[in-house]
Amino acid sequence: MRVGAENRFSFGGSRKKLAVSLAVVIFGMMICGEVSANEVTDVDLWVLSEPDSTPKDETSVYPPKYWAKMEWSAGTGDEELENNDFQIEIWDSGEPTGPEDDDYYPPSGIRIAHDWVGPTVHEKQFEITNAFALTIGTHHIRAWAHRDETVSPNKWEWSSSCTVHVVNVDWIQYDDPDTGWTNIDAGLPAWPLYVRKGTTVTFKAVPEPSDAPWPSGKPVWGGTSGASGTGSTTQVTFDTLSTSLTNYKTVSAECDNTVTIYVIVFDLEGVLTPADNFSGRHTEYYGIEEEVALDFRTDPWSVPANLAGGLEWTRLGGVGTLSNAGEDGTADYDAGATNGSVGLRITIKSGPSKGEFESYGKIIVKPSGTRMTRVNPSNVYHIQGEASAGIKLYYWLDPKNVSFKYLTFGEGSCPSSNVWGFYSQCHPWNSYPSGSQVSGHTQNTFGTILGGHITTGCRVQLPDYAFTGSANPYAAGSFTWSIPTQYIDDTSSRNTFGSNQNHVSTYQANGDAAQAKGGQSGPAALDDPNSSY
Repeated sequence: MRVGAENRFSFGGSRKKLAVSLAVVIFGMMICGEVSANEVTDVDLWVLSEPDSTPKDETSVYPPKYWAKMEWSAGTGDEELENNDFQIEIWDSGEPTGPEDDDYYPPSGIRIAHDWVGPTVHEKQFEITNAFALTIGTHHIRAWAHRDETVSPNKWEWSSSCTVHVVNVDWIQYDDPDTGWTNIDAGLPAWPLYVRKGTTVTFKAVPEPSDAPWPSGKPVWGGTSGASGTGSTTQVTFDTLSTSLTNYKTVSAECDNTVTIYVIVFDLEGVLTPADNFSGRHTEYYGIEEEVALDFRTDPWSVPANLAGGLEWTRLGGVGTLSNAGEDGTADYDAGATNGSVGLRITIKSGPSKGEFESYGKIIVKPSGTRMTRVNPSNVYHIQGEASAGIKLYYWLDPKNVSFKYLTFGEGSCPSSNVWGFYSQCHPWNSYPSGSQVSGHTQNTFGTILGGHITTGCRVQLPDYAFTGSANPYAAGSFTWSIPTQYIDDTSSRNTFGSNQNHVSTYQANGDAAQAKGGQSGPAALDDPNSSY
C-alpha cells in the first residue's frame, strides 16, 4: 500500500536532497510509502505481533501491546541534515479517508508513537503501549513523516492505512440443531446450558470486534468439561454427569480476557407408572385397558423439561392410545381393549441434545382365566327340612402380576347338562314332579373388578352365590352348568376368556344336598339347622 508525493524542505539558505524510507511494523500488518526532504516518494507501514516478526497488511492482536518498526535512508546533497531534524510518527487515524494535501497537517486521530531522528539513523522500532491504541476494536494505523516544523515550507507525507484488530472474546456460541450458532449467557451460572450425557457439542468463540480474525493461536479453549485446543471452534463430548444443579461443567475461551459458560450434564429416563401400581406387579406387562401415567426422571434430580430442551412422549406403534402429550415430559397411555405390544418413546425436542431419546417396549395382556374361593368356607346356606345348599364365592382373575381394574366382569349363558332325576322335572321351580328340565344359565354382569394383588390377582368386587335351590318334595338328581367367564371392555364388548367354571347342584334321595362351583363345594343335611352364607 503506497502513497507518493513530493515534499521540499528548506534548510536555511541552501537545500539538500534527502531520501527517507519509513516502515512501521505493528502486529503483522503492512502499510507502504516513502518520504524525502526534497522529493518524497513513499512512506511504508507494517504491523507486527512481536518484535521483528513477519509483517502483514492486516492482523489481529490481543492486549497489552504491539510493535512498530521504521526504516529510512537519507540522500546526499549540498547541506548536511542534523540530528533531530526529521520527525516520524504513527497515528491511529480512524477510518481511512485517503491522502491529505501537502500542507503541514497531521492525520486525524491520535498519535500513538513518535520520535525525532537524524541522517545517521536508519531504523527505529517502537513498542506500542498507548491506551487508546490498545482498546478493543478495529484500528486503522497510518505513518506520517515531516521536517522540523520551524523549517519553511514544512512538507509531510503519510502512508496508506493498515488495519489492526485488538481482539477479545465477546461470546461463546454453540451449534444448535435448529437455529445454528446460538449465544450462551456467559458468566451466569443461573442460566447454564443443559446437555444430556454423551452429547457432542460444537462451540464457537465470537471475537470482539465481531468481524475480526483471531490472532494466531487464539482463542485457547479450556474448562472443567475437557474443552481444549486453539482456534475459533472446539468440540466437547460431555461424558461426566453433574452431581447437582450447581455442579457445573465449564467451557472457556481465552484471548487476553476469558469468557466462561456453564453446563449442566444430565441423564434422562422415562417413568411409566400404572394407575394401579400394586406392590410386586410386572413393570413390562400391562393388563388390557390399564391406564399408565408417563413422566420422566433426570440425574441430577429435578432438571426441568423446558431447560432439558422440551420432552415429548410418542407412541411408536402397537396397541393402545396416547393422550395429553406436550413438551413437558408427561402424557397418558391407555392400553386399550386389544392385547399385543406397544412402543413408547420420550425425546428431547430442542437444544444441544435434540433428538436424544429413550424407548420402552411393553406387552399388553388380556385375562387368561379365573379362580374361585369360598368367602366363608365353614358356612353353607341351608333351610332346615328342605333339600338345599348354597355357597358364597369370589372370582379372581389371572394373571396375577397385572391389573384388570378397568374391566367389568360377567358370566355368559350356557345350557344345562348332565341333568337327571329331580332336576329333569323341576322347572318351573316347585313344579316337581310334573315340571320340565331345569333351564340353562342366564348371562349376567357382576360389575367392578378391584385392583391388583401379586398373591391373589384382581378380585371381582361382588360375590357369587351358588345354590341348589330349596325343595320339598325332593328326589335324587343333579345338573351342571359349564359357565363361560367374560370381561367387558370400554367398547362394551363381552369377551369370553379362560376355562369355564362348572356349577354342579346335587340332591340325594334322603334330601341331603351339595353345591359345587369353581372347585369349591359345600354340603348340607336335610335336618341341619338353618344357616346363612
